Amino acid sequence: MKIKLILLLVFTCILSIGAEAESFEIPMDNIKVVSADNVVEEKVDIETENKSNKIVQLGSSDSDFGNTNSGNTIDISKMQEIKERVKLKLKNYSNVHYVKGYDWFSIHKPNEDSYDFYLNKIGVNKIEAENLIGYADTPKEIITSALYYDLIEHKPNIAENFYLIFKKTFQYSSFFSKEILADYLIRTGRYQKNELFLKKINCFHIAFKYKSECLYYYGVANFLNTGNSKNFGIRFSKNKIKQAKIIYNRRAR
Repeated sequence: MKIKLILLLVFTCILSIGAEAESFEIPMDNIKVVSADNVVEEKVDIETENKSNKIVQLGSSDSDFGNTNSGNTIDISKMQEIKERVKLKLKNYSNVHYVKGYDWFSIHKPNEDSYDFYLNKIGVNKIEAENLIGYADTPKEIITSALYYDLIEHKPNIAENFYLIFKKTFQYSSFFSKEILADYLIRTGRYQKNELFLKKINCFHIAFKYKSECLYYYGVANFLNTGNSKNFGIRFSKNKIKQAKIIYNRRAR
């Protein structure tokens, strides 16, 4: 009889403990959150009916994925500053035309070969160029667009949109961008101010193999403005540039 009573009591205790376990909830008010960088050990107090405390040990360890490097992250707050590329709104400069015969002065004739030549000098291939034409946010976009409408489309009235902002390209490709602009202005009969941006001194700060080419364009502008066929630029380049030799040997009228 005593044995049955003892077994009944044990069974009742087990049921009572099981019922308590089913209804048990972890209290959240005593859990402390700390910075992950400083966690070595964290104590979490869990309040049970018997008021006992338990300690959870958190060990510091390197992840196989590597450590977080804040220097390589993106500031999400600045994402809104990234704007969609928008093509330049083009104007039709209907009073801008090529002057017949003035392409004679061009070292690189206004055609597709010259387009390829200049693209190569600024480090742009034809596939990349297709994605730059019409835009004007970077020096590459400005130069490529100007060359395309000038040397491929032969539309100075449209190319003018990009040549008007060519000053932005001078630091990017100081000699070739200036040569491109100088040549364009000669072909459209507006060479009068070429010597303001393509100066003699500029030509002595570039690679030696391009000095004659640079001084030739400086000399042509001076010749067209003054009629002096033996100016410094023409004299310096006459043994390298055939047009310079013809200008230099020109008989005065």
